[in-house]
Amino acid sequence: MPDSAAHAGDELAPPAPETRRGRSGALAGLAGAAVGAGGALLILKILPGLGQTTLHALRAGYGAWTLPIIVTFSIILIFAAIAVHEAGHVAAGVAAGMRFMLFAAGPVRIEREYDGGRLAVSWNRSLGLWGGIAGCLPATTDRIRRQLALMVGGGPAASLLFALVAGWVALRVPMPPLAGFVAGMAATMSAAIGAATLIPMRTGGFMSDGGQLLRLARGGPRADRHAATVTLVTRMMWGEPVRDWPRPQVDRLVELRDGSLEESMAWSMAYYYHLDTGDRPAAARAWHRAMALLDRWPAPLVPAMHVEAAYFAAISGDAEAARTHLAAVPPVSASVKPYERNRALAALALAEGDTARAVELARQALDILPKTSAFSAARLHEIIRAAEGAETRPPTA
Repeated sequence: MPDSAAHAGDELAPPAPETRRGRSGALAGLAGAAVGAGGALLILKILPGLGQTTLHALRAGYGAWTLPIIVTFSIILIFAAIAVHEAGHVAAGVAAGMRFMLFAAGPVRIEREYDGGRLAVSWNRSLGLWGGIAGCLPATTDRIRRQLALMVGGGPAASLLFALVAGWVALRVPMPPLAGFVAGMAATMSAAIGAATLIPMRTGGFMSDGGQLLRLARGGPRADRHAATVTLVTRMMWGEPVRDWPRPQVDRLVELRDGSLEESMAWSMAYYYHLDTGDRPAAARAWHRAMALLDRWPAPLVPAMHVEAAYFAAISGDAEAARTHLAAVPPVSASVKPYERNRALAALALAEGDTARAVELARQALDILPKTSAFSAARLHEIIRAAEGAETRPPTA
């Protein structure tokens, strides 16, 4: 389904907390399930022959339980169809030489740590991601566009293939009425998801599969920016120091000003580069532009932006702004890693003069930090050095 980011101003304006926006995504998912159940009833009512026969058979076998059964299986099937779609993205990405990182559909979340560690299976606590998301990172930076196109196209392809198989089973294989209903609705929902995601559009901040494929096929500045962003993210996630990025590539990344999520992501990459090279004023300008487009970000990813904004505000000496950003982060958010939250809290403690607490939080973050998180490791060591230096500095008269 979605992908794995006008003039930008220089003001930091935190939006509403993620819990409200995530709740809207959850309500949209439940509404989709309700529509699926209603569609199931409508199809069974108006479809000549097969639909009416199935509905009559269900009523004869289950009586008053027919409607609850239809609604229950429709809800299950919508999330099953989403899971098939996201699994298609992952399978195609792995086949293209990419490395699996994230799968989420309905209540299930599977994630790999960036250091290449074990896979972690957990409940998907980010309700805004119940509609499905998949992520893979290229193992190399060669042929990025081809790898992206294959991964993006894998989702709709899996949905449509599954719809064909389920439809053939429903029409050709003799089975009890309930099994026939399940197969038929699985085919219908999977086909609908496959077709809908091929329509070029944005949903909840994410670009649809069709929109991404169209952008990659057309080429041009937007496709170049997308490929360049993925390239830099890949190099960052696999442990390459951000300061080693080619400066001309970073500058080209932010040339296109279109007020989009992708522009905000590009400015975020520029912020990481300038901060890692020690150019604090350039980092501030880049981060302000990234945050000016925060309303373009998908709701489930907004908390991570607030955590980074809190960190930068703290190291810039604005503890009040740091606390404002942290207040917009829910206690549990799938996009916020514990070590990133600790990094922001450590910077805030340092800004408020609590050096012992700053060192404690920074060391806690280092203990759980993936080995490839070179950027965060460097920032945490900076906090520790600054805190220890403040502790040994003689008091002023």
